[in-house]
Amino acid sequence: MSSRLVPLFIARGAAALLPALAVVAFAAPSASAASFGCDASAVRATIATGPPIEPVTANHGPADCRDASASLAALPTGLPVPATASLISAATTLTGEGLATNAQTAQATASIADVNVPALPIALPPGVVPTIPGLPDLTPIIQSLIQAPLLHLSVASAQVNGSCANGGAVLTGSSNVAGLTVLGHDLPINQTVSQLINVFGTGTISGSQIYAALPPALQNPGIATILNALPPITIPPQLATVTITPNEQTNSGGVMTQRALHVNITLGGQQLLDAVFGEAQVSAAGQPCLTPTTAANQAALACTKRRLVLIDVIPDGRRVRLLGAADKKYIGKRVSIVFTGNGKVVARPKVAKNGSFRATAPMPAASIRDTNRARYFARIGHERSLRLKLMRRMIVSHLSSRKGRVTIAGRVIEPLANPVRSITVRRRLSCKRWQVVKHITPSRNGSFRVVLKAPKGKLASVYRLTTRVRKVTTNPKTYPTFTLPRAVAIFG
Repeated sequence: MSSRLVPLFIARGAAALLPALAVVAFAAPSASAASFGCDASAVRATIATGPPIEPVTANHGPADCRDASASLAALPTGLPVPATASLISAATTLTGEGLATNAQTAQATASIADVNVPALPIALPPGVVPTIPGLPDLTPIIQSLIQAPLLHLSVASAQVNGSCANGGAVLTGSSNVAGLTVLGHDLPINQTVSQLINVFGTGTISGSQIYAALPPALQNPGIATILNALPPITIPPQLATVTITPNEQTNSGGVMTQRALHVNITLGGQQLLDAVFGEAQVSAAGQPCLTPTTAANQAALACTKRRLVLIDVIPDGRRVRLLGAADKKYIGKRVSIVFTGNGKVVARPKVAKNGSFRATAPMPAASIRDTNRARYFARIGHERSLRLKLMRRMIVSHLSSRKGRVTIAGRVIEPLANPVRSITVRRRLSCKRWQVVKHITPSRNGSFRVVLKAPKGKLASVYRLTTRVRKVTTNPKTYPTFTLPRAVAIFG
């Protein structure tokens, strides 16, 4: 490799170039795919005009899936509404915690059993309830005789599982519903139903029925005679709209939601009950199934608005190696690599399934290769990458990982500082934060090789190396130089 390489920096502007170059490639945090998300809710309901309730949930709110559980037994005062149940539970589970996310599985489950929602005090039409001298208001008694419980549900349960296969998320869901009665009517639980049901279970009520329902203190022969003489009381129908949706599943944007049963009951435009029994959800929206190679390529695009990035341009004998990454929408498309010295396309690689592209091109003529004109950029349609200079003072020629170790090798181009300055190795923590992970000293000819411990739980990590060099051999003054940020796929 030529020792006549022109410095990448201009002496007084060296510091100003650092932030700009940080945007050129892999300005992303150390890449670890987000974990699966998971959430479970045993019941979410609104009864009449009461406030919404969701008393038993698991991992409700956190973005990442984790082990969590809740049950009816954990509630200090039971259900905060006039309803009962013998079992209410919700649970989420993450298997493989501590492993790479693409080796984890997530599960969410929710169950509820023996649910009873009593009849609500629905107002009877005016004039239906007779006024009997010597007796209190008969409305509650008549209502108790003609109204069926609002709802009974034997069991409802839902479950969603998430795992990874072939670099993609696999989400599966199932649910079970049994024994549904609404306003005294048994309803099918294998299909969506919307129908009108009379709120009152009978069309007429006799005086003898009213007498039998009176408190013992009010039961005497005189009252019995009065009530038995009453003509049958006609109860006008009050039709409620009942809609049930069993075994409902949605899968959109990498999020699967499984609902065992959704029940909605309205009367005269007013809601009596809106409830979801058994809801489980697992999310793969954070792309937990990324392969390390795909994660490394996506890191190139994470902190830039550009959807096409030329990662590095590496002189290699008579050839130039070109590395880049593109948005997934460009997978399978050809990239034009343009040499700015003459404006010609020197390579046309195809974007691989993992988002990467690579190519080689002829080394430019000696008369131009060391100048600022020797730059390259990538182009797809109207999308352009930044222009990278060919000859730089610090180059990474090898970057790999194996068995939890990262190896970085390259060369600092002469003239070096005297004495030779150490190289600082930094790892990217976020788009604006770097962490120093090691200091190394290059050899006398500037070559270096360092082996680092890979960050735990990461699919990819981004590194940048910096040191100081002389501009010319006749001047001892040194200036900073650095590699382009580079990402490496982490293989365990």
